[in-house]
Amino acid sequence: MASHVTCQFKLSLPPQQVWDALKDVEGVAHCFPGVMSVEALDEHACKGVVQVRLGPMQLEFAGQFLYTELDEANWCAAADAQGQDRRGRGRAESKILLKVLPEGMGSVTTVEAKTELSGTVAQFGRAKSVIQAVAETLIGDFAKNLEAKLAPEPAAPLAVADLTPAAANPPAMVKRAPVGGLGLALRALTQWLRGMFSRA
Repeated sequence: MASHVTCQFKLSLPPQQVWDALKDVEGVAHCFPGVMSVEALDEHACKGVVQVRLGPMQLEFAGQFLYTELDEANWCAAADAQGQDRRGRGRAESKILLKVLPEGMGSVTTVEAKTELSGTVAQFGRAKSVIQAVAETLIGDFAKNLEAKLAPEPAAPLAVADLTPAAANPPAMVKRAPVGGLGLALRALTQWLRGMFSRA
């Protein structure tokens, strides 16, 4: 079952900074919601495990992500991603295009993914609105985590000399919990209702 999804996320960061972060395949993978483990294979590829909940099923996809093309001049990239559920309930393979553009004082990134689902998880590919809702939730949480990761740390007051080691306070990141099915289903229903009323 094939699906084609396009999402965007906006950040209050310049496009070059976003592009540089996206190229760091291992570092950026840790911003993905539901990630359980990440291991770099080389500078353009990594492998790992991502946990996703779809309705009653909690899935753990073990797979790889590989940048197949990086266009430095135009801030765009192509990538392949594939994963297999650890319990054999399905497989996903994606062709992904990324494009970063300036917008105002920040940037906007477009993510286009063509995904083939097989096995039990393929049944969700028939509900395009659910797949879109899943993608938008994942991309939205990813964007929040990425911006938190790249946000500059507040400068320490210069008037006070404190030599006592202090615990680091990293920016808050979206909890890396499985993507819930109920919330996504409600979003999908809302989008469907809006579509119905807009056509009326």
